[in-house]
Amino acid sequence: MIHLKDQQDIELSKCAPENFEISDSAWIKGLNTMQAAQAFVSTIIGAGVVSIPYVFAQAGYVVGILMHLVMIATLNFSVHLLLKSREYSGFESYGEIAYICLGRPSVFITNFIITSATSLIVVMYGMLFSNICASFAYNIYNSHQISIQDNTLAMIFTSKLLYIILLFLILLPFVIKKSIKDLNIAGKILFFGLTSLIVLLFAKINFKSQLSSPNDKVVEPYKYGTLADSSFIVMTAYGFMMSFFSIFTQLQVKTESNGFKSLIIGMLACFAIFMILSTLAVTLYGNNLQPNLFDNIQVEANAASLIMRILFLPIFVFNAPFVFLAGKESLLMIIDDLTSDFISNSIKKRLEFLKKQKMSSQNDNQWEAPIFERQDENNANGDLPNDNEVNNQRQHISERMSNKIYYPTAVALFVTQMFLSYVINDITIIIGFFTAIAESSVNFILPGLCFIMSSRMTDKKINVLSLIGSYIYVVIGVCLFFFAMYRNIMKIKRTVASI
Repeated sequence: MIHLKDQQDIELSKCAPENFEISDSAWIKGLNTMQAAQAFVSTIIGAGVVSIPYVFAQAGYVVGILMHLVMIATLNFSVHLLLKSREYSGFESYGEIAYICLGRPSVFITNFIITSATSLIVVMYGMLFSNICASFAYNIYNSHQISIQDNTLAMIFTSKLLYIILLFLILLPFVIKKSIKDLNIAGKILFFGLTSLIVLLFAKINFKSQLSSPNDKVVEPYKYGTLADSSFIVMTAYGFMMSFFSIFTQLQVKTESNGFKSLIIGMLACFAIFMILSTLAVTLYGNNLQPNLFDNIQVEANAASLIMRILFLPIFVFNAPFVFLAGKESLLMIIDDLTSDFISNSIKKRLEFLKKQKMSSQNDNQWEAPIFERQDENNANGDLPNDNEVNNQRQHISERMSNKIYYPTAVALFVTQMFLSYVINDITIIIGFFTAIAESSVNFILPGLCFIMSSRMTDKKINVLSLIGSYIYVVIGVCLFFFAMYRNIMKIKRTVASI
């Protein structure tokens, strides 16, 4: 038998902001589970595919597979902490959750880290694309013994600038898209390039004599790899955490089970792709396999290797819009709170609601008015959101921002990234520093801290193991940050010493 007060509590809980956020799916026509899984695959599969095979060459199949499975389990627990933080706080972005848990400065710090890290990935893609295209032009002119310095047209076609501009024109229609659903064609092209690459590797193994050339070269085995290098490669390869909320918030039915289902399907699909690609690459190149598979392919003169180099291009190019999406949304979050205080006001109302809800739960013995009277009173006082507020809060950040702000911001960010792709020639050390910051903070520190802080704001029962795990993740993240920074500093010292 349910008492009147219990019924009232149940009804009141249905009016809470988190239930508007989680249960209702009428506001936005979003992604289904399989579409979200495809988006996760498109986000994960990127430049990491060129290094994943080296993990198996360096660590062996057993340790390599174990590394993958441990990383999948580790990141799934990170997602569990984030989704619980979302449930407890009622918000669904890194910036908003960090804001409600750690204060206003955290929204700017968190979103700046994500914008910077994703921008460096896009910059790296721009550099790879321009270098690969320029290398094709160099090979063509050198094979015809044409002097590049004495030929204006040759200088243009071997210039990075030409291919940076080309990449800008190719990707501009994709990077200004507001929804990840609009990037469906980019995901299909990326998948086609990856599938074709795997097919060609399989063909080179089984038809080696027919697909080889006397002019093929073999690189020397790489002797400086460590298990730590392999671990960082695997962690970077599964680097979807910065884009997690960008995908999750566009689910048609945003529940924890749907989020996990789409993520697990996507990660298992990537695991299978990585296994197939790694097995083929190790079989083909053996001990000569380099940390960058492209280094093995680019010294070969046969037609199959030339086609494989071309196939790397769509993998880099059409992974970029998925990475760009997370950075763009983080930048919009910063602009949104600086210009309109929308996030601040929403969080203040949410904090007030949580405080009153917690106080109400502590007064169980006091008489309470019927639910409809209480709801009307709360609405009159502005304690609960009305329909317009809920509808606006459910809107995606890209939809909420006016076009006058959205499009200039997206284009300006992309122009900056392409400019950096042109002026920077070696960003390995810079990427190392930002990777240390991004991977340690987004994968471990932020999920742990957000769970710890948000669990203190709710009267819901907290899983003790999750709470212990969140503290452990914060410690792991801090240790990972200092370890990665130490490795980068040592790399700088070795580079300076070799000059």
